[in-house]
Amino acid sequence: RIRRGFLGVRSQPVEVSAAQQGALGREQESGLLLVGVERGSPADSGGLLVGDIIVAINSQPVSDPDELLALLTGEVVDKSTPVQVLRGGQPATIPVTIGERK
Repeated sequence: RIRRGFLGVRSQPVEVSAAQQGALGREQESGLLLVGVERGSPADSGGLLVGDIIVAINSQPVSDPDELLALLTGEVVDKSTPVQVLRGGQPATIPVTIGERK
């Protein structure tokens, strides 16, 4: 059986500005703007907020929804995983315990 990770977010790709790239300390043209966080989901429990921009999971850059899904493998299910976001234009790393997609 194949396990797949679950965050519980709705997102859309957005441009990461030059100033935000400078704050991150790396070049990354886009990230995932959170437009929805499911109540009671791993993202909600971990403290992710609507308006956060996910830029990396487990130190792997994320710029589109397909990359996010690819990083939510069975290996990260039930593990605390660092999710790097831009919140208010500043980088923050939030540990989120990834759930399992049912």
